[in-house]
Amino acid sequence: MKRLMMFAAIFLLFAGEQTVSAQDLANYPAAFVDIGFGARPLGMAGAYTAIANDVQSVLWNPAGLAGVPFVQGTFSTTRQFGLIPYQMAAAAFRFGVNWVHSEGIILSGDDAMREFTFLMGAAYEKRWPNGNYLRGGTVVSYRNASFGKNAPRGSGAVTGSVSGFAVDFGIQYSPAEHYILAAVLKNAVNYLQWNTSTIGKYSEGTPMQLVFGLGAVNILNFNFDLDIEKTLYKDIPDKFAFGVERPLFKYFYLRGGFSRGLVPSDLSSTAFGGGLHHAFPRGFRLTLDFAYILQDLNNNFRLSVTFDLK
Repeated sequence: MKRLMMFAAIFLLFAGEQTVSAQDLANYPAAFVDIGFGARPLGMAGAYTAIANDVQSVLWNPAGLAGVPFVQGTFSTTRQFGLIPYQMAAAAFRFGVNWVHSEGIILSGDDAMREFTFLMGAAYEKRWPNGNYLRGGTVVSYRNASFGKNAPRGSGAVTGSVSGFAVDFGIQYSPAEHYILAAVLKNAVNYLQWNTSTIGKYSEGTPMQLVFGLGAVNILNFNFDLDIEKTLYKDIPDKFAFGVERPLFKYFYLRGGFSRGLVPSDLSSTAFGGGLHHAFPRGFRLTLDFAYILQDLNNNFRLSVTFDLK
């Protein structure tokens, strides 16, 4: 319990410090853009910080990894804007009573810009006899990319590579039955080293993201999540996302949600989705999730497969 309370205190102090120190910086990612993975959270428009409780939490809120019952794995693939291929795979394993470990990879792009990310995460849960709990988690990511390999020799095109790391922190707290408070700070610590054929080596950071979540689970058989992303940069607006999920009959889930920037000119999206799961003998369960996202730039269909072993 002391470890989790210390983790939460460090998280809040660090988030507050970064809000002050980063607010004057304009910072848009040049690589390793977070497009979102997992058809379950995307079917709720990305509103997943509070109710995250499965292997996909490694990408949304590492504290949610503590909800993995034993062993889970997931895989998804997509083409961003119908052009850029992305693949993601992750697995999570419970060890002991309170700890869960996770690993994952993200592959994207082609010879013009090819990216690789390897993730390692861990989460710890303290649960009280009345069912309330506090969870803390972290994810460390190694990032590597190359670009310009599609250019003909002697063309003068810019080529090079980039490598670095990032660390995410997340917490979830259930103060009462059905309700969850959460926060996640993505890229809390990060570093990228670029090496280009034109200007040589230089370093830069990846934008941090601070998200607060409020969740309600099993309210009249519905799950709700409201996320507020508090910007750390003056020229990037705050935004929010709201999602809802409902089990239907015995094997189905229905989902929906929307996200909006808090300024009229910012991008928005609306999402619909669902899931189908089936339990097989010997504790094996397979889940197929899908989501369709209506966006200002390009509509997108997502599909992911998740398995459970108990």
